[in-house]
Amino acid sequence: MKTEFRYLIPLMYAMQTVAVYSQMAEKPVPKFSLAISEKHEGMRPTARRLIVTETNISKEVIKERACLESRGAFNISIVYEGMPLEENDADARHKRQAHARRVPCTSQLAVNEAKPGESLEYSLHLTGAFDMSKPGSYDITITKETFPDDLTKSQTVRSNTITVVVSEAKADSVK
Repeated sequence: MKTEFRYLIPLMYAMQTVAVYSQMAEKPVPKFSLAISEKHEGMRPTARRLIVTETNISKEVIKERACLESRGAFNISIVYEGMPLEENDADARHKRQAHARRVPCTSQLAVNEAKPGESLEYSLHLTGAFDMSKPGSYDITITKETFPDDLTKSQTVRSNTITVVVSEAKADSVK
């Protein structure tokens, strides 16, 4: 009897684990992908601006609030020579984003819409937010949450990584 009981206890725990795991809600599959590129056109040589392209990869129309770039929907990660680059003034950015969330967006109807396969483009200015004047290599990646208002079902979607190389000559022109 003792031997049977010894085998029964691990089996009971295993069954409870399976029951609890099967009750956990799965996170929805992301409906979009992200890609970034650097924009130079019409800007001074030391200015840095990214174009974020969000492509609808689902089979349904995506509707989301406009002005996402000013509302802080995108997280910017910059790595300089292998070390994370800090923002110049993160507190100021948080204040701007909080203000932007309270003020109505001026975009048409304040809603962006993308049919399956279509893309939305956003412009992110990096010049004031990050000091990218030192010569070297900067790796930039953007992320966005699928459900920023409900992190329990949200997934982080990551863009491609682009590398910006600042030469000695460009670094000298900034000073």
